[in-house]
Amino acid sequence: MKALAIIAVLVAGPALAADHAPGECAEEQVITGRLACFTDAALAANDPTICLATDEAAVIFNCIGRYGEITQDPDVCGLIPEGHDELSAVAVREACIAGVAVAANQPALCEGLSDDMARACRTLVEERN
Repeated sequence: MKALAIIAVLVAGPALAADHAPGECAEEQVITGRLACFTDAALAANDPTICLATDEAAVIFNCIGRYGEITQDPDVCGLIPEGHDELSAVAVREACIAGVAVAANQPALCEGLSDDMARACRTLVEERN
């Protein structure tokens, strides 16, 4: 169920912040500001690996997810690293792919996910139509 909560964050996501260099992003006081800053920097540079320039798992996961949704590229979800205790990387990658499927209105992306996630993904895509 935690993965479904991530989908909600990825789909709703914050608005993008003004242009920032990745080094400035850690200075943002609020997590949503840091997330917007890293996402904006990654999009401006056309480089999703900028999302990895922080130690905050939530910022990494959501930055990569937002980047994938905005660019409609599910392949960036593979950048989500191993080694974070909050959720398994597999569940977070699946939530990322589901977010891209919803944003891109591509239900076919849901098919490679685990049963529960695929069902939730298809439902979210259908609800957007």
